[in-house]
Amino acid sequence: MNTIEAFLAVYAVGGLICGVTWYFARKFIQQSWRWRAVFCLLVGATIAPTLFYFWSSWVVWPAALMLLLVLDGGKNGLLALLYGALPILVVATVAFSIWSFIIRRRHRNESHVA
Repeated sequence: MNTIEAFLAVYAVGGLICGVTWYFARKFIQQSWRWRAVFCLLVGATIAPTLFYFWSSWVVWPAALMLLLVLDGGKNGLLALLYGALPILVVATVAFSIWSFIIRRRHRNESHVA
């Protein structure tokens, strides 16, 4: 599987999971920061790339596929956490921060009439 096929596979599966999750839980996601954080983790797992050095060249690969090395255990488990989980958490944190900032800004500009 080359890099393009790997990204397409992750985007297809992750996009489907994110779409179904959004369809069924959009009210919860919009109202609760916890649901929003979980959804951002799903999106992060779908779009996050990772970069590592392999056989004298740099390889760009989906971070979600690297995270599967955790199942192998041993030294590969630590490698998977570093190159798989870390990029997913960074992307999820950035997405969650931007989304929360936009929601906070929108609520600040609304006038509440009682």
